[in-house]
Amino acid sequence: MFKKKVYEDDVVMAILDINPANKGHTLLFPKKHSQLLIHVDDKEVAHMFLIANKLSDAIFQALGAKGTNIVVSNGPAAGQTAPHVLINIIPRFEKDGVAIGWGPKKLDEAEMEDAAKKISEKAKGIKLKKDEPIVIKPKIEERKHSHFDDFRIP
Repeated sequence: MFKKKVYEDDVVMAILDINPANKGHTLLFPKKHSQLLIHVDDKEVAHMFLIANKLSDAIFQALGAKGTNIVVSNGPAAGQTAPHVLINIIPRFEKDGVAIGWGPKKLDEAEMEDAAKKISEKAKGIKLKKDEPIVIKPKIEERKHSHFDDFRIP
């Protein structure tokens, strides 16, 4: 069905985007339909991001990318264009012209304090389940060294 499939397991599938930001722009999505990430089971979310990370490494290796953006647009107000959870894995190259960002807003101390208070209050209800481990099949080969081996922080 998908001609440009790059990965599939029991939980997720990854295909090349037909309107890519760059060559190799990959869309990873759960096989079980959910419109928003908050509706995806915690184990599936963990699995999706583990696979997204492995696919990012595959993109570095296969295409010589110098970076990747891993992006989820969660809801139409965030730029979500399809009614399905998608993780975009976008290869990045020097001066590629791809722009992902925002203009920073200036908030005063009271606005910051209000937001922090409201979010932390809601975050108190977060409960993580610690039951069975996540199993990923098939495995993508682990690399012996990082693509950041040459990266140095001054």
